[in-house]
Amino acid sequence: MPRRRGLFLVLSLLGPAPLSAGCARPIDAPDGTAYVLLDPAARARWTVESDGWRGAPVLPVALDAAEPALLRGPGGAEVLELRGGMLAHVRGGGGEVRWLAVGEEARDDRLTVRASEAAAAALAALVDGEITARRDGLWTLAAPDLLERGSFLEPPAGVIEALPDTRRDRAAFTPSASQDALDALAAPAAAAAGRAAGTQEPGSAEAELVGLYAAGLRTLLLDASGGFTIEDRCTGAVIATGAYSAAGDRVMLRSPGAAPIVLGRDRERLLHPDLAEFAPLAPEPSRRAEPESELIERAGAGAGEE
Repeated sequence: MPRRRGLFLVLSLLGPAPLSAGCARPIDAPDGTAYVLLDPAARARWTVESDGWRGAPVLPVALDAAEPALLRGPGGAEVLELRGGMLAHVRGGGGEVRWLAVGEEARDDRLTVRASEAAAAALAALVDGEITARRDGLWTLAAPDLLERGSFLEPPAGVIEALPDTRRDRAAFTPSASQDALDALAAPAAAAAGRAAGTQEPGSAEAELVGLYAAGLRTLLLDASGGFTIEDRCTGAVIATGAYSAAGDRVMLRSPGAAPIVLGRDRERLLHPDLAEFAPLAPEPSRRAEPESELIERAGAGAGEE
């Protein structure tokens, strides 16, 4: 069965922290529309069912959050508890779900598309949008109300995958891989120069960052010893650990065997240009999602109350 909580492969940096309504309950939102998107591995094993429709869409589909929905796979089905104003990104053969708030964590006017140039251009024509080539070989597809325009649309052949566009304003923080390397090399010299000039004491930059941060259904703990821990807010499961360091407006997270993750500092927030942001959060108890039987019973009861 797919798990309803999302998992990091290394780090999935989600967006701002107002998602404190809990892990198992739908988040109330003025918009009663929810979106569901499956990646290629998920489409190979899972389909989505809701209100008489069933499919494994390449593009996000808009569904009524008040209607029961299921993820159905070779081993059976599990309730997908739709959340108004949010996008459920179903990933991998295990059916892991990552929740993103539309407009805050996932843009509603852009998607990242894995496709040939011809297929990407054909898709842009269907939604009256534009494509822009990315350095990683993917395409950025932009159009007003793109999630609505593309819902239930059959994409042209050659469109392999659509991904949520979770990028934020790059004007505030745009590190490059080369600049990250230069910063890492320059940090010891800068620290030595600062000590010689009688400026900040070693570790003072890190001390300012100590605390608990939230990004959607993830928490990031920066402790006073220079270590970090990322947990799933639903279960408390530890997803990544390592050490962090700070220099200027950058914070670097290092985990054994993984590439460093560089975050920018915007006052109290920690930002990643291709992903989203962590915001300060007071600790809250984590809990496990209810068993599937309880979810199905509750989903059916909720539908009956409509």
